[in-house]
Amino acid sequence: MLAAAALAGAALDDPAGATTVPPTAVAWVATHAVVSDPGGTIVRVTLPAGSRNTGPSRITTASQPTAMALTPNGRRLLVVNEGANSLSVVDVADGEVVATVFAGIQPDAVAVAPGGTDGAGVALVADFGSGRLTPIDLATLRAGPSVGVGDAPDAVAVADLPSGEFALVADFADATVHVVDVATMRAGPAIAVGTEPDAVAVIGGSPPLALVADFGSDALTPIDLSTFRSGSPVPVAGDPTGVVTSPDGTFAWVAGGGALTPVKLAGLQPGIPVSLRSPAEALTLAGPSGTTAWVAEENGWLVPVPLPGGPPGHGVYVGGHPTSVVIVPAAR
Repeated sequence: MLAAAALAGAALDDPAGATTVPPTAVAWVATHAVVSDPGGTIVRVTLPAGSRNTGPSRITTASQPTAMALTPNGRRLLVVNEGANSLSVVDVADGEVVATVFAGIQPDAVAVAPGGTDGAGVALVADFGSGRLTPIDLATLRAGPSVGVGDAPDAVAVADLPSGEFALVADFADATVHVVDVATMRAGPAIAVGTEPDAVAVIGGSPPLALVADFGSDALTPIDLSTFRSGSPVPVAGDPTGVVTSPDGTFAWVAGGGALTPVKLAGLQPGIPVSLRSPAEALTLAGPSGTTAWVAEENGWLVPVPLPGGPPGHGVYVGGHPTSVVIVPAAR
């Protein structure tokens, strides 16, 4: 097991008294996904920045950790390491790597679906280098037979539909999304979306939707999950790399270029973008009502953005080239 070591990073100066604020959550950031910065660590940061025991720490997984997801019980963090063809399992309580398993060629994204042995769940890993989706049973940590999708899959999300569980896999080089039946691990026909799809989010409702962030065409493409047909693209700020939806199902937030774009889900109407200090690479929402977006920026900072209007607040320098962020409520 690998214990966490201290990270040479620092939080921005916070207002007086901020160091007495109790921690509310822990952010995990994958910081070394790119070939030009091929490190092997993720970073753990206590939120809010400046809270007690906030010291950022660096945890070694393997070469080029690029994407993360939580297990259904919230006790383990799954980290895909693109440079090592592996998936690391990290205990969120103590920050130790408890297992490593082969995950396919250049794994670039991971999501968790229900099922698996004893209902522990199944990790679905998008293998950028081989154009396949690999299922890994989270109880046995054994990989099952993979299924072919499109060229350079780099995002995956799971949709719970009346007809079953489906994985939506964005094929970066093909401008398509493949739908994979999780129960049978069979892929359906490709769905055309915008150029270089780079992130996917699923929304419930009638009909249920998937929203695909198209990096190359500066757009958000909706997919009607009742018909598996794509709709008209919605323009957003340049080079979108992440998309999340608010807990109340009213807005999507799209990270792209140096901005965070709100999109009203009723009618898919884009709003006024919130300016960031650096191009965004990933984001997630925090708080019971999702009123804060935590954005991982290309310059190595993790910054909070109060929604809906910003501006960005005090942040934490995590270093590297952040590409994924996951937030876990602090233990009480």
